[in-house]
Amino acid sequence: MSPETLKFITDISPFGTALATVIGAVWVALTYFRSEKDAAVTRKFESRKPFLELQLKLYTETAQIAGKLAVADINKADYSDAVYRFWELYWSELAVVEDRQVERAMEQVGDALAKFQNGEPRKVVEDAVLDLAHALRDEIVSEWGAHIGTRIKKIATSA
Repeated sequence: MSPETLKFITDISPFGTALATVIGAVWVALTYFRSEKDAAVTRKFESRKPFLELQLKLYTETAQIAGKLAVADINKADYSDAVYRFWELYWSELAVVEDRQVERAMEQVGDALAKFQNGEPRKVVEDAVLDLAHALRDEIVSEWGAHIGTRIKKIATSA
């Protein structure tokens, strides 16, 4: 190495050390803030988990009851029990956890049941039940995500 090059390296070495220190400090700060944000997102998701689990349980039961309405023999106790439970869910438990799309789909099933009881073909109930099943599925995917990371990202952007 030439003496000029050696002098240049000696002159700038304090700046290199300072630059490395600054970069290290920035890296530590960024890592800290990112881990804090991730922890906050996780805490928020965990705080919603009991609600989401109740919603999932009720949505699953609603889908099962609605399925019975679409296929059960109208003259059997299964059908009467399903109609009764449908209206219980409609007027109480489900109203606590449902979103607007599920609410509208439940109303459509209720309307379809009335039409069916007034002589319209069972197809009106079947179509409404299928729409309800799709609304339930869409809400479950929206809340839980097809992949849990999807939901966590959604929560993070709303935080």
